[in-house]
Amino acid sequence: MRSPRVLRFVGQAGDVRLYVYRPALREARGVYLIAPGLHYAGPDDPRLDRFCRVLAHAGFVVVAPFLPDFLALRIAPSTTAHLAAAFDHAVAIADAEELEGPAVFSISFGSRPAIELCAEERGRRATRLVLFGGFCDFDATVRFAITGRAEHEGLALILPHDPLNAPVVHLNLLPFHDEIDRDALAPKLRAMVEATWGRPELKVGDARAAHARPLAEALAERERAFFMEACGLVKGGEERLVRALANARDAFAWADPRPFLARVHPPVSIVHGRDDDVIPWPQAHALQRALPSGHPHELIFTGLYGHTAVERPSPRALVSELSAMWRVVRAMSGATRARP
Repeated sequence: MRSPRVLRFVGQAGDVRLYVYRPALREARGVYLIAPGLHYAGPDDPRLDRFCRVLAHAGFVVVAPFLPDFLALRIAPSTTAHLAAAFDHAVAIADAEELEGPAVFSISFGSRPAIELCAEERGRRATRLVLFGGFCDFDATVRFAITGRAEHEGLALILPHDPLNAPVVHLNLLPFHDEIDRDALAPKLRAMVEATWGRPELKVGDARAAHARPLAEALAERERAFFMEACGLVKGGEERLVRALANARDAFAWADPRPFLARVHPPVSIVHGRDDDVIPWPQAHALQRALPSGHPHELIFTGLYGHTAVERPSPRALVSELSAMWRVVRAMSGATRARP
């Protein structure tokens, strides 16, 4: 249910459309820029819209941009420029209302452009960078999406992973396959994403096959085989991934956030779900290690935002989770403040 105390406006920052959420019945206490994750709906995703409304209800002006690359389900270096346009819009709001900020809150793959933004000169205006479910190692993250394998301190881990993400990984790696009709496959992979994301019941077994098979029928034999492998419904997707990454060589070198983490300006809050089945929790430790020695930061793990947890926490676990949640709230509430 939408809160009557929140006002949402449609804005524009250069070529980037955005939503601006405002607290309706109180003076703003700060400004937040949201760096959304990779999603075709952007801030129209009901989960993100609800989150922005909660922040606005708490007294923040929230700027949530529609990042063109992410709307197209594309990982690209140009995303940072689009996010920067929205950041400048958020700065203008903060200046007009005599507030510091904005703070930057990134979600999932939005961490990469948010980190670069906060390492730029304009990032000196950011009061805090929150990395919610962010990644540090691109190759390790996309391999996890296909295999469920991760690593922490030299130990190999097998963790629950979301099979619905496999098509978007292969969609971004299509340019590195020469033996298939990429133009025929791309819209089918996107259609699979749109048909299945946000539906947890399709993560179980081969339930998603009911959506994949009709899409595959329209493809030629070679592309049909690729599509079913890319959806994880027949074997071969992992081998496709390995070959594509080998062919890509350093094409995704730009996606490494570590050079920017080394010179990021604001304090950093790294928040990650222990049961995150999209980006595995060891990536939070990798982000922390990439920060300069002594840089103000905090690392917060929580089980409240897992994608796969099905059991209710024990009383002792619940106390721990509420403590972690309080640390998140405290970091966010103190991220911006009025100028003296």
